[in-house]
Amino acid sequence: MNIQWDLAKKNKYNLSLILLDVDCFKQYNDNYGHVQGDKCLSLIGSALSNYIDKKYIAARYGGDEFVIIFPKVSLGEVLNLGEKFRKQIEYLNLKHEFSNIKNIVTITLGAASVIPNENITINEFIRQADTALYLAKERGRNQIAGYILK
Repeated sequence: MNIQWDLAKKNKYNLSLILLDVDCFKQYNDNYGHVQGDKCLSLIGSALSNYIDKKYIAARYGGDEFVIIFPKVSLGEVLNLGEKFRKQIEYLNLKHEFSNIKNIVTITLGAASVIPNENITINEFIRQADTALYLAKERGRNQIAGYILK
């Protein structure tokens, strides 16, 4: 992440970030067990790896969260990519009868976009993606929200 941040800052290009969270994952894990929970996360990670272009960087961010870094991608583009990926996870049709969103596994995404400069830190950038993620959760989950830093 730091390398991408420094490159975007040096070359003055846009950097976008998505944080995504598996909806109601605690209920999934508690009811289907940790082995099945690990399989669920693995399937989402595989779908993510297969879906995104190799010029983007995706990784597990901790627990049931993933992060995707998009060099040279605007917020509008990243919102479209995030929405398509959200639908891809629904198409997996992973049973989740303990979710209060749908009876399948869904994800919620938060995106942020910036041209890095001296007035913005990488932590602020990540925090804005996290804020967008929580906004999407407040709006009902299974969706994406975004934020542009200036």
